[in-house]
Parts: sequence; structure tokens; C-alpha cells
Amino acid sequence: MPYIKQSGRKDLDPILDPLIAKVNDLSGPDSAGALAYVIFKLLRVLTAKHSFSGKAMLYGSAVASLDEYYRRDLSVYENDKMVQNGDCP
Repeated sequence: MPYIKQSGRKDLDPILDPLIAKVNDLSGPDSAGALAYVIFKLLRVLTAKHSFSGKAMLYGSAVASLDEYYRRDLSVYENDKMVQNGDCP
């Protein structure tokens, strides 16, 4: 994500990498459930002391992150599959 400088990523990645590895070690629905839990708990804890405006700002960041994931990763995958398998008529 281009919104955080490399130095900020260097501070966060050592914390995130073990969590990512743990979720990645799970399989199927367990992996999806674990990811949903991590995202929910992060948002819940980070917004616990915020007013509505703070909660809405963090919610917006979460939605923007999902949009960024779709735009940069999932839509590329879908386009590749459309080329590979043909588009729906």
C-alpha cells in the first residue's frame, strides 16, 4: 500500500509476519475464519475508545483496504481467468 512509508512498514512487518504465517498455516474455512477474527478484533480494539467519527474513520480505512486488495490482486486474478477460460457470453 502506498500510503505508508517504507520506514513505517519496517516497524510493522516484524509484528505482522508471524501473524500472517500463523493464519497461513491454517487451511480452508479455518484460514478464512482466522482472518475474519483478526480483522474484527483489530477494528474492535482500535475503535474501543473512539467516538462515532473515529470508528467511522477506521471503518473507512478497512473498506479502502478491501477495495485496494480487490483492485490490485483479485481483479488481476479474475482477468487472468477470463483470458484463460473465456468470458461469459
